[in-house]
Amino acid sequence: MPLSYGGGVASMEHMRRLYRLGVEKISLNAAAFTNRRLVQESCAAFGSSSVIASIDVKKTFLGKYEV
Repeated sequence: MPLSYGGGVASMEHMRRLYRLGVEKISLNAAAFTNRRLVQESCAAFGSSSVIASIDVKKTFLGKYEV
């Protein structure tokens, strides 16, 4: 089962440390949208199947969805 990690990842060095610890996939949330260069560099270094872009979606009290 692949081990994935997400939350607070904002640099290549942080990603390298996570991969050395055995993480197989890293999920980028805010960094994927604010730092496109990080996405490009990480895909080139670790492979596009090892990097995930994620979006947080929540359902409000009124039943609407917000990003």
